Amino acid sequence: MIRLPGGSFLMGSGKFYPEERPVREAAVGPFWIDESPVTNGQFRDFVAGTGYMTAAERPVTAADYPDADPSLLTPGSLVFHRASGPVDLRDVRNWWSYVPGADWRAWTPQRRTSGSGASCGSRRSRRIGSSLPGRSVIFPTGAGTRRPINSSR
Repeated sequence: MIRLPGGSFLMGSGKFYPEERPVREAAVGPFWIDESPVTNGQFRDFVAGTGYMTAAERPVTAADYPDADPSLLTPGSLVFHRASGPVDLRDVRNWWSYVPGADWRAWTPQRRTSGSGASCGSRRSRRIGSSLPGRSVIFPTGAGTRRPINSSR
């Protein structure tokens, strides 16, 4: 692990999503962070040891998303896909797609979360390939390291 000194930064954006507004100054104290990304194998061991479920694996309820189409209330994850050529960089849907049923274990062609058909086991040493809020926050604590404290808004 390495220690980062912390400091002040501008958090948020006035250009994208309303929930990112307003831009404001925030500060974070010094913290320790792993030097390398979390691998599928490390995350699998963490899940096996703690029983943790990612947001992509937990049930989704209408109470959590009252304005959502009920047919879309299914667990899933954003999955990266290579763009076929130059794309509009203002639209992340050009390289990320929401895939119902996709989670960190789902590397099968039937679930279409990876073009390779490889299993998570064969990708044990590769870094995690999808992300949702919560995974990066909970993993370090359960893996025996201290997670940084988020700046309060």
